[in-house]
Amino acid sequence: MSRKSASGFGIDAIECFEWKLGTGIAKVEASNLVGDSIRFTLYRHPEDFVVSNTDEAEISSADIPPYRVQEEVNGPLSDEAEREISEWWREVLRLRDLFNFKTFQISAGVTPDDSFYALVAYLYGVRQAFSYRKIVECMAEDLDIGMDACRERIRRARNRGFLTSPGRGKVGRGRVTKKAVIVLDNERLLRNKSQAERKEWI
Repeated sequence: MSRKSASGFGIDAIECFEWKLGTGIAKVEASNLVGDSIRFTLYRHPEDFVVSNTDEAEISSADIPPYRVQEEVNGPLSDEAEREISEWWREVLRLRDLFNFKTFQISAGVTPDDSFYALVAYLYGVRQAFSYRKIVECMAEDLDIGMDACRERIRRARNRGFLTSPGRGKVGRGRVTKKAVIVLDNERLLRNKSQAERKEWI
């Protein structure tokens, strides 16, 4: 995610399912170019500040003392992780709002148009970034539907060519296709296409 140097740490991965006040928790992994690694947890306090806690550090470099690890976690690493998570969570909430619009509600006997399933694929891409172990569970909450219904939405998005099949893409779960991006772009459903590409949401 971030640039690394031999001594400086960069973030490798973030796992987060929600970032609500009081319940937001994120697991973060970081490393540098010489193989030192840090794992830490971020908590979003009810009063809207973030608390960090180092879970594990594997440091072989002699020039990185223990206090430096905590400085990295409490400083630049936490700041960067919080920024990434906050941007991601804002996009999740924006998509939840879009799915609540009447134009995206599914009525009996009505087949949703391509923009609906392209948006399902995009939500999948956004959720995959940080929630890949619980994509269906998280998406079901986002869409306010059951998990079986959510799996069906994902399947239909794939059938329409908006999401690649499992086995391709990040962690083998598929990626949003160019076909979906074209639909989303034409319908102005992407708030910031360049950001979505940079974050690998599409």
